[in-house]
Amino acid sequence: MENCVNRFNLKAILAGTVTMLILDILVSVILFLLYSTSTLAPGPSQAALVEAKLSLAQDSGYLMVGLLLGTMTTVLGGYLAGRIAKTLPLFNGLAVGVLGLIAGIFLGGGTEESPWWYLTFGYLSVSPAALLGAWLAQKKIIMGRGENNA
Repeated sequence: MENCVNRFNLKAILAGTVTMLILDILVSVILFLLYSTSTLAPGPSQAALVEAKLSLAQDSGYLMVGLLLGTMTTVLGGYLAGRIAKTLPLFNGLAVGVLGLIAGIFLGGGTEESPWWYLTFGYLSVSPAALLGAWLAQKKIIMGRGENNA
């Protein structure tokens, strides 16, 4: 029986996870700038930045857009892992989701000031979103095999 570790494609998992995390950071910065520029004066102080962050943690529009875009980056990370791995794409995509969840917990994917629904949905959606991306990759891989055999 094949060793479980051999099912993981570390290059694929690393590529999917790093891509997801980099895109999450970019999305966070862009959203912060878009949603806070109207309330921040040019050259804001550290205190003003913290206040803006705390205010945005309660803005449901900001949080919903963040969840949507964050979920999309996770789908993309799972898809990338699945496409690179080629064999067992779902297994590798799930690994991206698990690593994303761990990163979110340890890097503080939400703040204590964020509503419970935001944190709950954010943490519970990571692995299914990565699996969705990996499933899409699997479909693409299977379709590619079918075209090559025709």
